[in-house]
Amino acid sequence: MTSDPVTPELAEIADAHGVATSYLDGSRTEQRIDAEVVRTVLGLLEVDVASPDAERVALAGARERAGAGALPPTIGLRSDRSRTVPGRGRLTAVDGARGEQGWARDVDGELPAGLEPGRYALETTAGRAHVVVAPPTLPDPPRTWGWMLQLYALHSRGSWGIGDLGDLTALIRGGHGAGAVLLNPLHAITPVPPVQPSPYTPLRHPAGAADHRPARLRGRRRRDPRRGRRAASGDDR
Repeated sequence: MTSDPVTPELAEIADAHGVATSYLDGSRTEQRIDAEVVRTVLGLLEVDVASPDAERVALAGARERAGAGALPPTIGLRSDRSRTVPGRGRLTAVDGARGEQGWARDVDGELPAGLEPGRYALETTAGRAHVVVAPPTLPDPPRTWGWMLQLYALHSRGSWGIGDLGDLTALIRGGHGAGAVLLNPLHAITPVPPVQPSPYTPLRHPAGAADHRPARLRGRRRRDPRRGRRAASGDDR
């Protein structure tokens, strides 16, 4: 159970904007989403729930729009499901191939099932809304094989003692048909000093300095004339 449960009021606001408050994991067990995550997603949809007062305003607005049959600002929809909407209007594709082709269709009280995943603009007699259509599931990836490695162990003559992203680029380009690479973590650690300067430390990609080839850095080219020619002529990162 989450340590930051979603309240019924926040769940009502989330439902009005198509934001999930739970999901089914790999074993089909329902997992509750932390309230802070739900608030963050709502914030990205320009729904202010950052404080108790703002949450009360958002809840009142959601209930008022529902009572008046108004559209929420954003509607989340799975491509295999339909959704009732108030009024008649026009649904227009915003991105993807359909958006480039100017795809649009009339709607009458319902967003139909079968829409291609992507973003749409909905304009009806009840107002305007952004519609985000997601696939029900992701397709199974093709069967392949790949390399499992630690980046710091993938060193070469061009790297400085430990492997870097230049070595990774060379491996991928000459990977003998591999379709995947499993790396050690390159994500951010907690930015609390002192930070251990260790190749085992997860780093923010691509800003982790230890993952980059020093000879390819602009400052290094200027400050080390002994390696300047090699750095300027190399093609790794």
